[in-house]
Amino acid sequence: MNTAIAALHKLAHDYYAWRNENYPVNSSNAGLHTWDDRLTDYSAAKIDERAKHVHALLEKVCAMKIENWPKDERIDAILFRSQLEDIDFGNRVLKFERTDPQVYASECTNAIFSLLKKEYDTPRNRARAAANRLKQMPPLLKQGLGNLHNPVKLYTQLAIQSARAIDPLLNKSLMALDVDLAPNEHDDLVKARDAALVALYRYADELEKRLPKMADFAPMGHKVRVRREKEKGSVSWKIKYRDGRVKEFTFPIRTTPWGSIKAPGDYAAPDANALSSPLLAHEPTALKVAALPTLPSSKK
Repeated sequence: MNTAIAALHKLAHDYYAWRNENYPVNSSNAGLHTWDDRLTDYSAAKIDERAKHVHALLEKVCAMKIENWPKDERIDAILFRSQLEDIDFGNRVLKFERTDPQVYASECTNAIFSLLKKEYDTPRNRARAAANRLKQMPPLLKQGLGNLHNPVKLYTQLAIQSARAIDPLLNKSLMALDVDLAPNEHDDLVKARDAALVALYRYADELEKRLPKMADFAPMGHKVRVRREKEKGSVSWKIKYRDGRVKEFTFPIRTTPWGSIKAPGDYAAPDANALSSPLLAHEPTALKVAALPTLPSSKK
């Protein structure tokens, strides 16, 4: 093995070790339980530090000349580079820590679920790890609200649903581990669980308050706001591009007054013979033609 290939292997080995330690919940989820009592650090400084680390590593990998490497080593290099490019793109463009509240809701959900899904250790040890993670959830969620400078409405709605649906996980599934805990450990777990539940509901409530000011969705980092105006019979789109340009579009969506079109229930029930007809509902009348065109007969 030449020096360059060995260097790539070391970079990859060190990166995966770094990643596993920096994302302890993901590690637990993958079956590595070294840091089961920790949550990911989402402080602004740590987010920036991780992004810079990945970008610097990507530059090193991209600078490697792999054209003359053996086939398998070239494939390894390309796959490793693509993993780093995906993460770097997320850090530079998508910035989910700023736009997606699901990051923090999912961190809390997976923090507990990853301790429950397999019996890799005693219930007592897993319960104690869960208690430590639960204690960290209120400050994590508070930090998350501070990080969310440009939350997207769709992501936010999903995060609200997730935060408000966590009760069975914490009140039932988690408490199945409470079998060998000492009285003080049981009290510690229950207290941490209750505080985490309160924090999650407050997180959801605060996100709900912010919903009206959020972009409907923001693919690739730009923002889109959509508004339907019944009185004008139009739909408006306000788009903010990643380079700062803002454009607005308005399109008419109907030619009749709002509410003037009959609902399906206002029409008489169709005849049973209509099931064998090629015509759709209201054809041909709604098309304002006497009849639809027909193809010539294929009979010989």
